[in-house]
Amino acid sequence: MSYSLTDNNGGVWKGYLGSKEQWELTWANINELNATLSAIFGDDVTMWPTNFKWTSTQYISLGAWCFGTDSTSYSKNSTFYVVPFFAFNK
Repeated sequence: MSYSLTDNNGGVWKGYLGSKEQWELTWANINELNATLSAIFGDDVTMWPTNFKWTSTQYISLGAWCFGTDSTSYSKNSTFYVVPFFAFNK
């Protein structure tokens, strides 16, 4: 699944929904990620660890993997955040 957004300068950012494994790697490096986000966007921009976020990884036909501080499978009827991954091309 792909996503795009337009920033305040008219630039288009193209992203995608990360997999279960990509979220696990993100969590393993959360301190470095938050330091990078703060350096680019300001001190109040960080990833929040405790809210569940959908991944692109299917669990069963009616379920998918979500990520908080670890991976857990849930029914697709559950309501969680969707946080796309964006590549920095600078």
